[in-house]
Amino acid sequence: MLGLSNKVNAAVYDIRIEDPETEDCDIGNSVITPLNPLCGFIPRTITINPGDQLRFINNASPASHAPSSDPHPTHETYPALNLEVISPGGQAITAPLTQSGVWGCHSHQDAGYRCIITIRVPAGGGAAVIDKNPPKITNLKADVQKDKIVFTWDTDEPSSMQAEYGLTAEYGNFIPEFPNIMSQSHHEVELKNFWFKSLLTGKIYHFRARSFDSSNNLALSEDKTFVIPAPIAPAVPPPPKSKEEEEEEEAITTLKEVKSKLNYLIIKSGFEFKNKLVLGSQGRDVFYLQTLLAEFFGVYPEAQMTGYFGPLTEKALQRFQKKYGITGNGSPSSTGYGVLGPKTRAKINELIHPPKF
Repeated sequence: MLGLSNKVNAAVYDIRIEDPETEDCDIGNSVITPLNPLCGFIPRTITINPGDQLRFINNASPASHAPSSDPHPTHETYPALNLEVISPGGQAITAPLTQSGVWGCHSHQDAGYRCIITIRVPAGGGAAVIDKNPPKITNLKADVQKDKIVFTWDTDEPSSMQAEYGLTAEYGNFIPEFPNIMSQSHHEVELKNFWFKSLLTGKIYHFRARSFDSSNNLALSEDKTFVIPAPIAPAVPPPPKSKEEEEEEEAITTLKEVKSKLNYLIIKSGFEFKNKLVLGSQGRDVFYLQTLLAEFFGVYPEAQMTGYFGPLTEKALQRFQKKYGITGNGSPSSTGYGVLGPKTRAKINELIHPPKF
């Protein structure tokens, strides 16, 4: 049945997809002839002008069908015929066709549903292909996600969509396997499941987009790359501690608590340093000084509270003097470097007993 539009130079022709008259319909090949007269494209042959439209109407029940170009299953002869799946119950899809020639078509779901479409050469002769310009591909991206990669791009006219990818710029893999869907200008293709899991982590993959327009002009995008990141290894818990290690940690914790209490008691008691302390001094004042330098001022990492003013205590006191700008060089006799003299005593007493206002 032909349905002509009101336009002078264009027409819309209907091809119905009907239930076949026999179940023995799949002839299983991609040749244009012979056609099985019992299979469900009606009419099975049609002739149109460049620019006319074919409207495929699916009256079959309950099957869906996707009109596709020969050969099956690659559909590569005339990709403008590779259309979306049409649901049953009278649903339809329209395809504008421009390239002159004789084209075989079939249902991708059942290759026995077949037709032949002849597109005349334009009046007066001339080039068979009216549009010689391939689509322009822009905004090509690869979004690498946890369980898939989403390739997206745009074209300046409705086109098919297919992405190529591989470890080199030779690619070698296609997603989807065969190009289809001519009716959109924004394209989104997902690489997932088995194909995603087969990718190697840490490797650089090349990819590009492929798009045919309705005149069979092929556009290839620039080459781009993506990387599958290596999975983050789960944190390995530390090995269990031995009894000796636990006892040592407990002892260290106890010692820290004792030192902290000593600092508190020294400061709380109102104690003040009044005597000069030098290398070789010993007694309660030295013990208090070592405790404060280790725990209160944090300049005595060795924290050996022995009550004896040795080289480690001297170095800790020098760090304190540098930290608070009292002196930073010289000797005990010239600048009091490493000696608890008047200036250093006054600073420590000020810090442990700040003035009250």
